[in-house]
Amino acid sequence: MSKTYDMLMKSGNFTAVQNKSAQGEFVDSIGEIVALCEKEGFIPRYYTTSPQDQVDFTLRDMQRYTY
Repeated sequence: MSKTYDMLMKSGNFTAVQNKSAQGEFVDSIGEIVALCEKEGFIPRYYTTSPQDQVDFTLRDMQRYTY
């Protein structure tokens, strides 16, 4: 089993040594995305007036009912 595992890891380029050459092409973590947003100084905010999920619909209906 371990021989097959090693063979599959090497053929799929999943080992750490094989992935070093691809470093910098992909984002590896959410921390890198956050750092990029902080560095650029822009995080878009999207505001909508319509409810987004079932909880929002329920809250809106309850507010309308109690009004």
